[in-house]
Amino acid sequence: MVVRSVRGKKMDMKALLREIGNSGLQSVLVEGGSKLHSGLIKRGLVDRFVIFIAPKMFGGKGLHWIGDIGNRSAKRPLSLDIENVFTLGNDIVIEGIPAV
Repeated sequence: MVVRSVRGKKMDMKALLREIGNSGLQSVLVEGGSKLHSGLIKRGLVDRFVIFIAPKMFGGKGLHWIGDIGNRSAKRPLSLDIENVFTLGNDIVIEGIPAV
């Protein structure tokens, strides 16, 4: 997966994550848009989800946190094994790993 950084430079995310791992870091928090999230999920580069749900509704054309993650259906969705659910202020936080 190649994405553009804030400064417009293209980056190979798989190579970047490998380099980060080789430097000794064991986790990376990715806060991005639906294209970045979807690309990482499609390539199997996500091993843990921390999903924040805020009780705010805007209507209209809202932004999605995830886009096309490949050929998924009701019979074959991406499911999570939920490890923890809690509130943080008014937000709901769901932590889990992709189900095998």
